[in-house]
Amino acid sequence: MGKQSNIKTVNGVQYRVVTDRDAQVGDYVLYDESPESYIEEGKPYEVVRVDNHDDPQIIDEDGDEHDTWCDSYELLEKIGTVPNELVTHEGVTYRKVAREAKQGEKIIVVDARVSGGAYKNGDVLNVTSESIGGVQTREADVGLWHSEYTVLEPVSIDEELAAAQARVAELEAMKKKANRLKVGEYAKVVNADMTYATVGQIVKVICDDESPMPYRTEDLDGELVGWFREEMLVRATDEEVAEAQRQVARENIKPGVYVKLTVADGKEPEHGWGRVKNGDIGRVRSVNGSSVRVDFPNYMYWHAHIDELTVATEVERQQALDQFKPGDKVRLVNGGGKLPLRGFENGGIYTVGLREDDAIVTIKRQDGKKGYAKPDQLEKVTDE
Repeated sequence: MGKQSNIKTVNGVQYRVVTDRDAQVGDYVLYDESPESYIEEGKPYEVVRVDNHDDPQIIDEDGDEHDTWCDSYELLEKIGTVPNELVTHEGVTYRKVAREAKQGEKIIVVDARVSGGAYKNGDVLNVTSESIGGVQTREADVGLWHSEYTVLEPVSIDEELAAAQARVAELEAMKKKANRLKVGEYAKVVNADMTYATVGQIVKVICDDESPMPYRTEDLDGELVGWFREEMLVRATDEEVAEAQRQVARENIKPGVYVKLTVADGKEPEHGWGRVKNGDIGRVRSVNGSSVRVDFPNYMYWHAHIDELTVATEVERQQALDQFKPGDKVRLVNGGGKLPLRGFENGGIYTVGLREDDAIVTIKRQDGKKGYAKPDQLEKVTDE
C-alpha cells in the first residue's frame, strides 16, 4: 500500500484518505453531504462488503445495507485510535499505525508474547516478509504475530501540523454544535435587525430549521417575535430568564385582574398577613409601582408587594367568584343599616342573588329587596 499524506481525524480517530486503490472490507466511507435521510453527515461508516462493481456496501442508520453506487464520499482507511503518537528512531520521526505491515516497512513491538527473548516491547524491527498471521524481520530469529506490533510510518512536520489542525477544527466544530441553541431554550437578543424584538429582550426558541436564519422565537407571553441568525442571539442565563419572567408577571398585574397571593414558604408578606392567607384569590383595585391594593374576600384593600402576587388562572378566578353562589345563605357581618345595605341588619341571614359585579355580592331579603355587600362583610352559613 502506498503511503498517503492526506490524514483526517474524526472523533479522535485518525484515518488516511484513500485515493490509490479501490475500497476494501474494513475501510470507511465518509459523507460531507448526506445522500439520504438515513445517512449521517460526517460519520464514518465501515465497509462490510464490496459488490461485483467494486462499490462499497455499508450499514445505514436504519440498520439496512446501503449501496454507495453513485454516491459522493471519501474513502478512508483507519490508521490508529491515538492521534499524534510519535516515535523517533535513528533521527527519523514515525507515527504508530494500527495495521498489518508490508515487506520493507519498520514496526515497533507493543505486545511481545511468544518471542522467546528474540524481541521485546519497544524494539524497532525491519520487516522482510509477511504472511496471513504475522511477519518475519531481519533482526529476530522468530516471526511476530500481527497483534504484537504496530507499523511505523515516517511523518513530516507538515503532516503532523495538518493532523493537529484537523483535530482542532473538529473540536471547534463539536464545541460549536454543543453550544448551539436548542428548541425550548431561552436566549437574549443582541441584534434585533428586521425583527419585532428589542436588544436585551429575552425570547424562547421554538424552531430551528438549520437555515442561514434558523431560529424562530416567541416572547415570554407566547407571542411570535421573529426569525434570528445565530449571531443575533446568545443563550440567556437562569437569572436573566427569571428576571424577565418577573417583569412580564408585573406587567400583567393591573386593576380589575384577579390575582393569587403567592408568598414563598418561610417568608412573611411585606405588609403583613391581615386576614388573608397564601393561595387566596382577590381582585386588584390599584397599582402604584410595586405597591398593589387587592380586594380579597376576607380583607378589602389589602396591601401587597407586586412580587407576592401571580395572575390567577381562569379556573382560580371562577372559584373565587363561586365563593358566594346564587341561592347560598349568608350572614351579614357588618355594614348593615348603611348604603348600600340600608334595610339590612348585621347578623341577619340573607340569600345570595345573581352576581352583578365581580367585586360585590348581591344579597336579597325575603321580600326581594336587594343589598350590595363586599365579600368580607359576609359569611356563608350553608353550602346549599
